[in-house]
Amino acid sequence: MRCATAMCDETSIITPEAIVDRIETLQREVDRLNRELDESSRLATLGLLAATIAHELRNLLTPVLGYAQLARSRPDDANLCLRALEKTIHGVESASRVLESTLEFGASREPDGPVECDVRVTAEAALSLLASDISKSGVTVTLDLPAGLTVAMGGVQLQQVLLNLLLNALRAHRDGAAANARRGSRWIRIAGNPAADNRVEVRVIDNGPGISDGMIERLFQPFARGASDHDGRVTEGGAGLGLHICRRLVEERGGSIRAAPTHGGGATFAMTLPAGARGRLRRAG
Repeated sequence: MRCATAMCDETSIITPEAIVDRIETLQREVDRLNRELDESSRLATLGLLAATIAHELRNLLTPVLGYAQLARSRPDDANLCLRALEKTIHGVESASRVLESTLEFGASREPDGPVECDVRVTAEAALSLLASDISKSGVTVTLDLPAGLTVAMGGVQLQQVLLNLLLNALRAHRDGAAANARRGSRWIRIAGNPAADNRVEVRVIDNGPGISDGMIERLFQPFARGASDHDGRVTEGGAGLGLHICRRLVEERGGSIRAAPTHGGGATFAMTLPAGARGRLRRAG
């Protein structure tokens, strides 16, 4: 029997082994592309953080220089030089921690196989990277996360999602500063709790200007752009990819993410993820 296409001739025999080999080759290629996509999305998040990190390092290193210059100008004052040296060491150590956190986030890769992370620990790591930006914004950020709450998602990936959502909320607060001034204090809350069917819900809630009705459906699309100044959550940084990256990372781990208005004003971004093994064991016990 002759083959009906030019892809096959009388001497071509497609064996089961050849099919398996081809499938394995394609799977390796898919895995490689997924790794490259993970790295690209992580670099996009670092791009959003660049200005924040530079500002924090400048704030830490400026007084270090001042203390060193003071000690140099008063070499005969041993007590002053000692205090200046202690302040200098403290400032350099703080700057080093910022750089280490940034490099760890940029270079980390999730291990193969099942992964999980502690939500509170990961949220605290994300907040440490944004400490300067949060302080400068005047926004109060609180955590409402029970100890031991784990999700079946790598710490680097969850940190990336939280960073994007926090930057989004901070940007919304900045763009809606006039409206918030009338409403009083500005805040962001990261909350979480176990949910049904061995899942966990994690929410990033703010009392910023909210989300326009027309934007809710488009928020997680790549390159989404706001139609007005009050749609600042999607108009800046990362070429409009931040929330799209969040959705991709969450869905890759079998979860979902959605946005909704916060009661009284603002926005809530809620993601639901499979619970980590440790969390399932505690609930079963």
